[in-house]
Amino acid sequence: MASNNQSNFIRQERIAVSSAIPSATLNLSSLPRRPTRTNPSGRRYESLLTNHFSCEFANNLPLYQYDVAIEELGSRSGEWFEVKGRARCALIMQLLISNGGFDPQVVVWYDEQKCLYSTSLLTSPQFITSKDGRNRLNIKSSPNQWSTNDIQDYIKGRPNVKFYPYDAVRILETLLKKSLQDRIAVVNNTCYFLNETPKKLAGGFEERFGFIQALNLASDRLTLNVQTKLTTFYPDIPLLDFIHIQIGAKRIQNENECKKLNLILKNCLLITRQ
Repeated sequence: MASNNQSNFIRQERIAVSSAIPSATLNLSSLPRRPTRTNPSGRRYESLLTNHFSCEFANNLPLYQYDVAIEELGSRSGEWFEVKGRARCALIMQLLISNGGFDPQVVVWYDEQKCLYSTSLLTSPQFITSKDGRNRLNIKSSPNQWSTNDIQDYIKGRPNVKFYPYDAVRILETLLKKSLQDRIAVVNNTCYFLNETPKKLAGGFEERFGFIQALNLASDRLTLNVQTKLTTFYPDIPLLDFIHIQIGAKRIQNENECKKLNLILKNCLLITRQ
């Protein structure tokens, strides 16, 4: 005989999930329909706009991928060690490029991790050292090589192509960012134009308009896909001002949050001037 008694239990309180950067309130409004066009014969038709753009590239353009490491000379040990942290690696790499580490005709793009991409054949292994001798780029081994012909052969369906040329498309997509390098900042694969003024939001935040670009190889053509994106950022302000405005005493609700903040800030270097 079944019992009608149910076990008593206590539902645990669900911990709220919060974001470091609150989402901005979006006010959506309906867009007017596009007017229906007519051609000279009077026949009506509608056009469809898309974010896919057909691309063409030079034939037999070489595409190289190099295994690299950003290294720093230890002040005490006098030995080279690999630098950790994407932001620091990117900064050192930018200094090497701006100080003439590469020939001006050489196009390179560093992924801030372990790879360097180029359309030029670089000597490897080799070291490119900074002017002060404290940092260097270690180009480790012979490069992996592809070509834009690999993409063309896939599009034309030639029998010698058995696999999708993923690496060739990926390197070509990466090198496209190089053409905008002086005009954009890339954050989490999203590009933001440096000359655009961000929109000021409540609470001291900023909203920037960015875009994500990607190459897509279909069976008959190569397209560049562009998607726009709105992102909320903390403003670019001095660290002490940031702590005062964004993480003031009223914002730190308990001791646990205070400990987390200490862990984040313990490695920050503060310089005072009189």
